[in-house]
Amino acid sequence: LRSGSRCSVDKQLLAASPILESFGNARTASNANSSRFGKFVSLHFIVPHRGSSPEFSHAAVETYLLERSRVVRHDPGERSFHIFYELLAGAPSALRARLLLDEARAGSREVLAPYRDGLAQGADTAQFERLMTSLATFGLDRASEETLAVFELVAAVMHLRAIQFDANDSIEGSVATAKPGSRPALVASAQLLGVTPESLRKVLCERSMTLRGETLTTQRTVDDASQTCAAIAKSLYQSLFAWLVG
Repeated sequence: LRSGSRCSVDKQLLAASPILESFGNARTASNANSSRFGKFVSLHFIVPHRGSSPEFSHAAVETYLLERSRVVRHDPGERSFHIFYELLAGAPSALRARLLLDEARAGSREVLAPYRDGLAQGADTAQFERLMTSLATFGLDRASEETLAVFELVAAVMHLRAIQFDANDSIEGSVATAKPGSRPALVASAQLLGVTPESLRKVLCERSMTLRGETLTTQRTVDDASQTCAAIAKSLYQSLFAWLVG
């Protein structure tokens, strides 16, 4: 895991577990805290002096096969990754407002709906505090810009999941456009990702191809736009997970 602090290696090793659980575990039908990725932990030791006993030096965590599909869908009675629920349950109101996840915001019902049924208020709140303590061990303090960037990406994924599309007839046939009710989620996603709503809309609803110096743009179908939106959400989350444990 990423390290920006000077605390002891053994403390960092213990602190890694809550981070991996929050971002890599989920509730399934058979396990309330199921690891949805593979990991290999290697412990490294050194012998300081000839004939002396080995001493622990450092540890490394390698991850693979994160269940990306769980970011956007899961079976009834299960949950997506814990972090989505922990953020809603445990984040202070000021942080939720900055992430555009406050209840009063237009479109919040559509964004929050996929997570309401699985929310375990007390347990998720406690786990969020445990996560924040662990992140601080690695130099990601509550007030740091890097910590905020982590949660901005998590929130962006949540908003992307809420974007839905309608089919409009055009000379190209049936093409996708974001539903009017999805406009707040589209705007929020763009803001959290640092792009304009129009540029995000184009990525989701249009496909561009450059051939012999000429750029051709075609409109996506509803299915294509929905798959593109889901693919972006999954890729963002996978990149965040890889950065955290890299």
